[in-house]
Amino acid sequence: MGKNSRVCRNSEKGLMQFCFLYSMKMILSAKSHGALFVFAYFWGIVAFSQDILWNFDSIAEVAPAPWAANGMPGFVDGGKSIECNNGIFSYIQETRHSFFNLNFRGAKFAAREYNIMEMKFYASAPGKIILYYIAEGGEMAAMDTPIVTCMGWNEYEVNLSEQTFGKHYHSKVDEVKKTTSWGGNSQTICGIRIDPWFEAGTSVKFDYIKFVAADSECGLNSEFTGNLVCNSSFEACSNPGVPDHWGTFHWGVWQDTACNDFDQWRSLWTPDRQQKFHGKQSFSITLVKKGRQDDYRLTSCQISISPGTHTFSAYLKGEKEDMRVMMEILDGWGGALKKKIVTLSKQWERYSFSEHLQGSMVMLSISPLDLGTVWIDAVQLEYGEAATPYHLSTLDAPINTEQPVRYGVAMKKPVIDGTLNQSEWENANVFQLHRNSGRGKVVHPTQVFLQADSDNLYIGLECTQPLINSFHGNLMPRDSQLWRGKDSIQIFLSPHQNAKPYFLFISDWMGNRFDSRSCNPDWDGFWQVQSTRFNGGWASEIAIPWALLKQRSDNSTIWRINICRENKAGNENTALFPVHGTFHTPRRFGRLESVPGVQLDEIMLDLLQTEIVNTACGQYDLILRLNNRKETKRQLKIITTLISSDTQDTIPAQTEIEIPANREITTTVRELHLQENDKYLTIQVEIYEGATLCATEIKKIFRQPDFRFELHPDLSFYSDESTLDIRARSLFQPDSGDLIQLKILDKNNQPITEATMAPDAVHSLDLSKLEAGIYQLQASLLNQSGKRLAYTVRDLVKMPPAPVETKLDLGNKCLLSSGKPMIPIAIIWEKGLDTLSIKTLETMKNLGFNSISILIRPSTNLEQIKIFLDNIEKVGLKCFFLFWIRSPDERHLKTMRAFITKFQSHPAILAWKTLDEPDGWGGEAFAEKAYQFNKQLDPYRPSMINFTPNQNFHRTLPSDIRCLDHYPVPDQDMMEIPFMVEAMARSGLPTWIILQSTGNAYFYYREPSAKEFDFMTISSLINGASGF
Repeated sequence: MGKNSRVCRNSEKGLMQFCFLYSMKMILSAKSHGALFVFAYFWGIVAFSQDILWNFDSIAEVAPAPWAANGMPGFVDGGKSIECNNGIFSYIQETRHSFFNLNFRGAKFAAREYNIMEMKFYASAPGKIILYYIAEGGEMAAMDTPIVTCMGWNEYEVNLSEQTFGKHYHSKVDEVKKTTSWGGNSQTICGIRIDPWFEAGTSVKFDYIKFVAADSECGLNSEFTGNLVCNSSFEACSNPGVPDHWGTFHWGVWQDTACNDFDQWRSLWTPDRQQKFHGKQSFSITLVKKGRQDDYRLTSCQISISPGTHTFSAYLKGEKEDMRVMMEILDGWGGALKKKIVTLSKQWERYSFSEHLQGSMVMLSISPLDLGTVWIDAVQLEYGEAATPYHLSTLDAPINTEQPVRYGVAMKKPVIDGTLNQSEWENANVFQLHRNSGRGKVVHPTQVFLQADSDNLYIGLECTQPLINSFHGNLMPRDSQLWRGKDSIQIFLSPHQNAKPYFLFISDWMGNRFDSRSCNPDWDGFWQVQSTRFNGGWASEIAIPWALLKQRSDNSTIWRINICRENKAGNENTALFPVHGTFHTPRRFGRLESVPGVQLDEIMLDLLQTEIVNTACGQYDLILRLNNRKETKRQLKIITTLISSDTQDTIPAQTEIEIPANREITTTVRELHLQENDKYLTIQVEIYEGATLCATEIKKIFRQPDFRFELHPDLSFYSDESTLDIRARSLFQPDSGDLIQLKILDKNNQPITEATMAPDAVHSLDLSKLEAGIYQLQASLLNQSGKRLAYTVRDLVKMPPAPVETKLDLGNKCLLSSGKPMIPIAIIWEKGLDTLSIKTLETMKNLGFNSISILIRPSTNLEQIKIFLDNIEKVGLKCFFLFWIRSPDERHLKTMRAFITKFQSHPAILAWKTLDEPDGWGGEAFAEKAYQFNKQLDPYRPSMINFTPNQNFHRTLPSDIRCLDHYPVPDQDMMEIPFMVEAMARSGLPTWIILQSTGNAYFYYREPSAKEFDFMTISSLINGASGF
């Protein structure tokens, strides 16, 4: 191919880059002698130096073609079943030689004005094509070297200025004659001819044929040049009255106006069907009080861009002349980049400004500055120095409409060693990643090799990285946050058409691994990856078993897929299917064709639970809960591998079991001897029936509490209580005759009391003679013969009474306020305390809230805090203070000391929220230090840590209350919330959840609906949550 490069690209469809071309028609007709003719022609004039694109999306009609009148016929010879559906031109090859022409009607352009000709081409079998360019007189010139194609979708980028073309040939079949040589950069072109050579029966499809102007800013991979703003005319409102992708720029609650009189606020910030420039409605903002512009500003969600000059425009009008409006471009987190104040008239007019933007994300904001009503419509952000006619964005498409990708069939299983051996990957289909914004030349290319066999999907990667020699690091624990590193690959796969749930596999240049199911990292899978470096980059080989993804529904042969690269070192995000935002956007994932149609339901086993049981100090059993969904009994081989969290040593073991038909069983598969410093364990499970892998899982198992056994005093600590109740509860149905042996030891490990009790019974102890201190509770579950089945340990704490105490009911896993059970229903207030009036607090109370969460920063005014605490006490609310710690900096501990010392005696404070999302701010060591520091300052209130789903140590950090924030709407799977809450609740501590009530901000393009919010609340409650 010489300097032609093969690239398989998938891009957003529907982008007609005709500029001055006014319309397009595709005419298909059948002529005599079995010949089928395809002819595309254009009305209008082509402007020089503008990109020209055919993507077959705008088919005006299918009718006989006036081919003879054009003087330059277009035809397909020997094809049949011609179709033009959903923007794809396709036919089935009936003879080995077929070809067709695409011609301009009354339009010409000079080849020298166009450096690149691009074409996307699909074939169901390998073959080749010859490309011709048609001159004014009907002469054609063929590229000297045919383009060799592989099976599946291919894209070719041909550099016209560097090509050598053969002799002229006249396009009339009966008048072939040689002429002089034709240089591709010197002739006037009126059409192109595509001459495919495939075996008979091959399915052939074309989409996206484009000439790129020589002076185009975009260069290669530059297909997206339209409106970047989603829902730019405010037509889509998933929640009534709130346009998708637009909000008031908030995370928590900002507007006390909205809180105090929601109905009035909504009447002032609302879509308007009476006044509109485009579509069915515009958006109106009415400012009734000066100085409150931020309460009413209209702000977009994050918009993905590529660096370059952009133009922001909108149609605006005011209810009176000379009303002023602020138009702003913000960075992805709300910082101002460029602003302009415009003066409106009473008529719809367009206002715009341009700015050179860096980075990858921006937001747009429009806010009124004067009292009265303004209307907003037809917002546009586009590449370039001037506004072009307004168009809706193609990003508004509800799902990705790209053509599916297919994998090659692996002739042999590749050795997963990080080296892409040609003999192992020669049948792989090859793809390139594109800028995630959909526009601009990729600076650090990534080549993807895709192939599969009946067992695995294989993905090979070659990543250009000129800084690779400066990368240093060590292998990290599994599920470390690799996306925060220098360079990583993220693979998204889902066996479901709506991509929910989806599975995420991340690796990097060192071969580290992270995996999750719809952002739940508790899910781990058995898959292979190895990475190696080469001069100027790194390579990776990955094998993912089909059985791992547990396809149970429709056994579809089309899955959803995306492959993305987060290259922080090179400041570039790329994707196989650009999602124009966060990679976790499943509606824009592509489709993977021809997944093996094996009846996975028939061969798969449900691995329902993997747990360890503490049988003695340092001794454990590994237990599996399995479900056989087949109608026959099965002989299974189970291989388990224990991986130490500290040493990474592996200890394999194998056992065989028989499982009855249609039965669920719990079985012990091995004994374990663990070290005390192992905070959690990693268990790798592989279950085979014969040679078939039926189920596999890799799971982190946290050692406390015990799977079968739960022991706790009824309170988190004791002060003035005269007695305590100790509950030892079996978490499964105990056998008749099982007993619990209980011991209480002092600080010198000497027994204070011993007792024997039945499972689920209560043992009471007189506390009056017990001195303040920390005691140890030990309990053993014994069978009738005295064998220990399970063993667990807990602390018992007694302290001197204090004026203000908040205790935890460990039996019911809830908080006690003034000695009474309380389920906190709290609202998070992020804006300054000066906006939090008595009226607003009373509104919260009347709406059903019983508490409020406030952020504490080093700059927080302590006098305002005192006023706030007194006010909420008057209203009858409680509060939780969050220390805004965002780095392992000692000054944060000084802020904590000053604050707790000053206010710890105030009765309105229920608990301290020590850390928020500590996975990204200082790590495990600092989180433990901050917790211990907090407890030393105030041991009488619980200290809470709020975790994201990405915590891989979320049951090992010290915390009195465990809290989860997970925001699944709109792109994640809400069904993961019950699993996450249940996993955290098994710590034996009260578990709270921060429910997602936010949206229409940042990368959440809408808020949850009422039904979605109900589901998140109720499912969390059922699975153990006791605070919201």
